[in-house]
Amino acid sequence: MTSVDFLGTPMTTSTPTLKVGDAVPAFTLQRANDLSAVQSTDILKAGPTVFSTFPSIDTPICSRQTHEFTSSALLKDKGINLVNVSMDLPFALQRHAKEVGCQREESLFSDHLDANFSTKFGVLLAGPRLLARAVFLTDKQGKIAYVQVCPKVGEEPNYKDLYAAIEKL
Repeated sequence: MTSVDFLGTPMTTSTPTLKVGDAVPAFTLQRANDLSAVQSTDILKAGPTVFSTFPSIDTPICSRQTHEFTSSALLKDKGINLVNVSMDLPFALQRHAKEVGCQREESLFSDHLDANFSTKFGVLLAGPRLLARAVFLTDKQGKIAYVQVCPKVGEEPNYKDLYAAIEKL
C-alpha cells in the first residue's frame, strides 16, 4: 500500500501501487464523453500512455493537472496516449471539459462504477473512495516505465520529471 496525506489525514491506498517494470493489468473504464466502456487493451494498443489520476475534477489542483496534460505539446508531439482518471461521474467530467474548453475531451475517464482501474493501479483511497494523485507512464509494450504518487493529495505532480521520462522512452 502507498501512504498519502489527504487534507492533513494520513491514508493508504487499498491495494499496492503498480511500480516500474509491472505490466499494466486488464481494466475497464467509462469514457466521459459518451459513457462507453473502454478496455485496457484498447487504450494500450495506441502506444505509450500517460495515466493521470486525481481526486476530483471540481478542485483547482485537479483541474490544473488535467489542463497541463491535455494541453501538453510534448505528449502530442511524441504521440503519447493520455488517460485522465477520477471517480467523478462522467457528467461532471463532461461539464468540466465544456467549461474549460478541454483540448482532449476524449482523454477523460471515470472509474466510478466499480473502481476496477484504481484498485488494480493501487491508487484508490478506500475511506473517501477517491483516487490518490498519481501519474503513470507506460512504454509501447504496456509496462510501467515511470510512476509518481504525490505524497500530498493537495500538491500537483512534478511535471518535469514525467516529461524527462517521456523523452527517455
